[in-house]
Amino acid sequence: MAETTKIPLVILIILVLVTTSLAVTFFIMKEQEKQQRVLIEQTLDETLKVKEQTLKDLREMTRLKTDAELKIDQLKEEAKRLSQDLERQKKEAQAALAKLKDGENKVRKLSTALKEQETKVESLMQTRKSLKSQNEELNIQLSQIRLAKQALENKILIGESGAVQLEKIVVRGITQEIEGKVLVVNDEFNFVVLDLGEDSGVEPGTILTITRDGAVLGKVEVENVYEDMSSAIILPQWQKGPFMEDDNVEIL
Repeated sequence: MAETTKIPLVILIILVLVTTSLAVTFFIMKEQEKQQRVLIEQTLDETLKVKEQTLKDLREMTRLKTDAELKIDQLKEEAKRLSQDLERQKKEAQAALAKLKDGENKVRKLSTALKEQETKVESLMQTRKSLKSQNEELNIQLSQIRLAKQALENKILIGESGAVQLEKIVVRGITQEIEGKVLVVNDEFNFVVLDLGEDSGVEPGTILTITRDGAVLGKVEVENVYEDMSSAIILPQWQKGPFMEDDNVEIL
C-alpha cells in the first residue's frame, strides 16, 4: 500500500520537474526570442537608418550630378564661345598682319618714291645752281659789253666835238640762242617747267620747240616767267610724242 502511494507521488514529482523544466525552457526561449526580437529590431532600425542615409546620400549625389552636368554644359558653352572668340581674334590678327604687311609695302614704295624725288630735287638744285652760275657769267659779259658800248659812244662823242676824224666803227649785235632743258612734265594739267627764265630772254607767249636726240617732239607756249625758270603750256596740235624730263628746249 505504501509503495502504491509512492508511485503517483514520484510521477507527480517527475511531472512537476518536467513542467518546471519546460517552464524554465519556455521562459528561456521566450527571453532568447525577446532578445533576438530586440536585436532584430535594433538591426532593422539601424538598417532603416542606413537606408535613409543612403537615400539621402543618393539624393545628394543626384543633385551633385545634376549640378555637375549643368556646370559641364556651361563649360561646354563657354569653351565654344571662347573657341569662336579665338577664331575671330585669329582672323582679325591675320587681317591686321595683312594690313601691316601692305602698310610696310606702301611705306617702302613711298620711301623709294621719296628718295627718287629727293634725288630729282637735288638734281634740280644742282641744275639751278649751274644755271645761276651761267646767268651770273652772262650778266658779267653783258655788263662788260654795256661798258664797252658806253666807252665807244663816249669816244664817238669826243671825236665829234673835237672834229677828229675817226674810222667808221661797226658795233655788231650779240645774238643769244635760247636753249634749255625740261625740268618737270605734268601730263595731268598739260604743262612743263623749263630751266629758262627772264635771264634767258624768255617772255610770256614765246613759242619753244621740244626735241630729243635731234627729233622734234612738239611745241610749248611760255605762260609764266620767273628769274631762272618758266612754265609753258603744251600745244597738243604740235605734239608728236610724250615729253620727258631732260628733253631739249630751243627756238627753231
